[in-house]
Formats: sequence, C-alpha cells, structure tokens
Amino acid sequence: MRRCVSVLVAGVMLAAAFVPPASAREKASSFERHSYTNEAGTRQYLLFVPGKLKHGAPVVVYLHGCNQTADDAALGTRFNDLAVEEGFLVVYPEQDPNANGSRCWNWFLPEHQNRGGGEPSIIAGITNEVVARHRADDARVFVLGASAGGAMSTNMAATYPDVFAAAGVLAAPAYAGADITGDLAYAAMGDRARPVPVVIFQGTADLLVNYPLGRTALTQWLGTNDLADNGARDGSISSSPEIENRSFEQQPEPGSGDPCIPPPNSFPCAGGAAGFRDEYPHTIERYRDADGKVVVEFWSIHGLGHAFPGGDAKGSFVDPLGPDVRSAAFEFFLASSAL
Repeated sequence: MRRCVSVLVAGVMLAAAFVPPASAREKASSFERHSYTNEAGTRQYLLFVPGKLKHGAPVVVYLHGCNQTADDAALGTRFNDLAVEEGFLVVYPEQDPNANGSRCWNWFLPEHQNRGGGEPSIIAGITNEVVARHRADDARVFVLGASAGGAMSTNMAATYPDVFAAAGVLAAPAYAGADITGDLAYAAMGDRARPVPVVIFQGTADLLVNYPLGRTALTQWLGTNDLADNGARDGSISSSPEIENRSFEQQPEPGSGDPCIPPPNSFPCAGGAAGFRDEYPHTIERYRDADGKVVVEFWSIHGLGHAFPGGDAKGSFVDPLGPDVRSAAFEFFLASSAL
C-alpha cells in the first residue's frame, strides 16, 4: 500500500514539474477601465484585449449613444466576443455626464467638429494611446458608433482621416447634422483629406433618427469622398449603387419573437413582434470609386427601430434580431483596409 502511495505522490510531483509557466500558457483576456487627459479634458474608456492578441492587431473604437455607458455598449454590441474570435482590440470611450447630462457625445457643437480640440481630440488621443501601448496596426484602426456615437464617428473620420482607416455609422445624420453635400466634412479633413471608406446602417422604422435623415449620412459621405480623392466634385464615386437584398424570402410568424424593451430607455423590437426569425429583411447599396473599389455601403434594415441590431438585449437600445452589423462592419473594415 505504501509503495502505491509513494508512486502516486511521485507521479503527481512529476506532473507538476511539467506544468508550463504562466508566460507559456494561454493569456486570459482583459477588460479594464482607463483614463485619458489632454487640454480638452478627461474621459474614461474601457479596453478589451483578447488573450490571443498578436502584435499588429486591428483596433475598433466603438462610440456609445446617449444615455449609455461604455459597459452598456460592450454588453449590448457583443464586440468583445467578436474580438476574441478575430483577434482585435476594442476601445469604448465613455462620455462624462458633466460634459453632457444625457451622456451624448457633443457632435452637434462646432467646438467638437474640428481637429485638435474638443472631444475629437480626446477620442483620437485615446486611440493613439491604445495603438502605441499594444503595438497595434495603425493602418487598421476603425471607428464605429450608434446614434450620437454614430454622428461622432463621422466627426472622427472627417477630422482624423489619418488615424481612422474606415468608419461605421448607425442611426445618425450627416456631418454637423446637415452637410448633405459633403463640403463641410471635406473641409474638416484639411490637408489630410482622402477618401474614407464608410459603412452606414439605418433602420427604416427608426422614430428618433428617421430614415430620410439617416440617408443624409450617405449623401454626405458620397460627396465628401468624391472631393477627397482629387479636390474636385467630378463624380469619381458612382451615384448608381449595386443593390443586394437579403432575407426577403422569410415568412414571419407574428408574436413569435422578442418584443424587447426591458432595459431603461430602450424601444420596442418590431421584428420580434412581427415574427421575423433570425434577422430583418435588409437592402445593401454599394458605391464604388473609379477603380471599382467599394467606398461607401448603405444598409437599409427594413422594420428596425432606433436600436443596435444583432446584439444582446440585456444592453440598452439593442434589438436581438440581425443582421449582425458588428460582424458586417468589421468585414467591411478589413476589406477596405486591404485595398
């Protein structure tokens, strides 16, 4: 019996001796709060770093909407899950309630629509800090936001086109709220002007940012990118898109889905009440430049209200029905940065 025990103990000790050190094991993902300060002020941000992150990884900066926090945005969008799968960093800057009582980014104020000051300088500063600290790929840094965050994403792409390779906009209007020609956003680019690939998502049933208002983001970016390639409005970005329809063949089963609303400040989920199965029917418009590259995409999501589709309904302003705009945006970003 003693010999058996001795052999067992020896075996355990031998196995322990071969346990790899912590540095050799798979590193755990981290999700931590940080703070950044410059002359324009201080903002906190959450940073998600997947465990298997490699040097030279992409970075996605996600800007939340009004009445949201960075934690709420991370929960609702599920970007952290995608980051683990695809190996990229996710940054969630957070608005200070002292800067805006509703926690909206102040995209609509002139002092936050230009380079070198205001909230754009803070968000760009946070982004550059993360890129440098984690040795990320500065050619694959992207910004995406919803509602007020979507409008600020447009501000960021216009004022820092040298920092953000591409942008995503959900449920938000044109630059400064009314730049339907794209002239103002082009002027904001200054001597760093270049075409910025942009993907835009808009619900047709959005009662807060109605569909026609959401389409102003499309006309603005078509105009801005037309000017940005050579300084002339010469139709270098096609105004005739390729059109793709998805999920129109499904047969809804009324009352079979999630009508949502639970979190504070959220809206009903019309698709759940209507009985759509996995996603809303949606139409994708793709606009190409003279070289045939897709520069702007516009997604019309039929029946979607003012919500982030394809997310976790535990977060606010989320509709669990797709399309999965999180994955669609990231695919667009990678494709555009590879051109």
